[in-house]
Amino acid sequence: MYVAKVLPKADVNEQLLRLLRANRCEDVFFANRGPQPDDAIGLPDDVALQERERRARLSRLASEQEDYEVSIARSKELAAVQAQIWANQAELEDARRKRAHSEE
Repeated sequence: MYVAKVLPKADVNEQLLRLLRANRCEDVFFANRGPQPDDAIGLPDDVALQERERRARLSRLASEQEDYEVSIARSKELAAVQAQIWANQAELEDARRKRAHSEE
C-alpha cells in the first residue's frame, strides 16, 4: 500500500509490488502520529486502539453537538411560541381595557 500510495510513480513500482506480494509481505499504510488515513491498513495494535478511541470520541462529540443544536432549536421555538402567547395576551388585555373604557 505504501509503495502504491506514497512513493513517486516510477516504472519499477509495479515490479516492486509484485516482488513484495510474491514474498508475502504484509500490506502496511498508516500514520506514525495523529489521525489515521481512511484507508489505513496493517496498523499495530496500539495504533489501531488509539484510532478506534479517536473515532469513537469524534462520533460522541458529533452526537452531542447534534443534540445541542436540536435543544437550541427547541428552545428558540419555545421562546417564539411564548412570545406569541404574550403578544396575544397583551392584545386581549388592550381590547378588554378599550371595551371597559368605552362602556364607562
